[in-house]
Amino acid sequence: MDLLSTVTGRKVLFGLLYFSEGAPIGFIWLGLPTRLRSLDVPLEQITWLMAFLILPWTLKFLWAPLIDLLRGPRWGFKHWITASQSAMALTLMPLLFLDLQQQFTAVSACLLAHAVAAATQDISVDALCIQQSTPQERGALNGWMQGGVLVGRAAMGGGSLMLQRWIGFGGVVCVLILLVLVSILLLIGCRERKFQLSGNGLKQELPAPWLARFAAMWRALLADLRGGQIWLGLFVAVSVPAAFKSLEAVIGPFLIDRDYPEYAIGQFTSTAMIGGMITGSLLAGRLSHRINSGRFLAIAIMINVLAITSFAVSDLTFAGDSGNHLLVLLSIVAVTIGWMTVALYNWLMNLTDPQLAATQFTAFMAATNACEAWSTALIGRLQSVFGYPPAVLVLSGISLGSALVAFALARRIAGNASEWN
Repeated sequence: MDLLSTVTGRKVLFGLLYFSEGAPIGFIWLGLPTRLRSLDVPLEQITWLMAFLILPWTLKFLWAPLIDLLRGPRWGFKHWITASQSAMALTLMPLLFLDLQQQFTAVSACLLAHAVAAATQDISVDALCIQQSTPQERGALNGWMQGGVLVGRAAMGGGSLMLQRWIGFGGVVCVLILLVLVSILLLIGCRERKFQLSGNGLKQELPAPWLARFAAMWRALLADLRGGQIWLGLFVAVSVPAAFKSLEAVIGPFLIDRDYPEYAIGQFTSTAMIGGMITGSLLAGRLSHRINSGRFLAIAIMINVLAITSFAVSDLTFAGDSGNHLLVLLSIVAVTIGWMTVALYNWLMNLTDPQLAATQFTAFMAATNACEAWSTALIGRLQSVFGYPPAVLVLSGISLGSALVAFALARRIAGNASEWN
């Protein structure tokens, strides 16, 4: 079945591809840190590992142009996806026999190799989506993709903590490997079509020689660098999401340190947290067309920072006591994270030059991963000295301050001011 040939098929395909991408993300970013913390691995060591694993996602823009260029009649984006997902599965297999605590360095090396493969898969999936879809359908596709990645994160993030009770850690890793590989079957019958953007959408074209593609990409890149759009997008992506990116990385360890049991954490994160993010994503998708993307992002930033700040103040007020108030506030934060993610990606897509869709959007996504890396490392260091609430408040202040700077920069760049007015 060629799922790329119809709009509905593309929704299903890209939603499931992002599910396969989200499953290991949930495991590595929630299930694994929670497991490590329960084994008494220091939080600073856990956050160091998380920051280290973001590096391939941060640097993926360096090899993204190669994926655009190194294609031909027998090797397209779908083949890049298949190769990447196979490598993802292979690099997870050592977790079946390595001791997470005693062989932490070896575990880290395997996870780094996995991150390189996963980052390459992400580039290829986004490029395939851009190549095979029209601008009019990308909003809906983005909703399906975000839904897929969130369900995958829930299944193997909080869900992995619950599964461990019945099948053990090794069983969870086996399930994860199967989920990574299953979407490869969907690509077998898919046929890539060669398209280029036209005034009203897409038109078919013959593949140009790679040197000609490289020259055209280079000219477009230089023009966008001079115009300032790329710099603005990179600044926003690397700084504004700091508050929620850092909080996501420490939610599991935070709840462990507040004496919540692993199983309860798994239930909460896989239901209320992920459900809240999906709700926020769907709500943002329904409302985003009613206001320009810059204003929509500004509203999302304010709501997100307000929710995260309220959570930190509540934890500080109740002196670190566990209770339902923390879970309620984190559920609200989750809704704002879903909203913020859709608003940010929508704005970055509108800022992207269609001629550089895969390469430029990958650079923006790499910048968001860089934000995740530095903010995760920073919140870990701040928490070890000052505790969770002050650390969260500092990161919230950085997000809000960066948004104000971005607003000022946007108004000074011709052609972008309208996005924020």
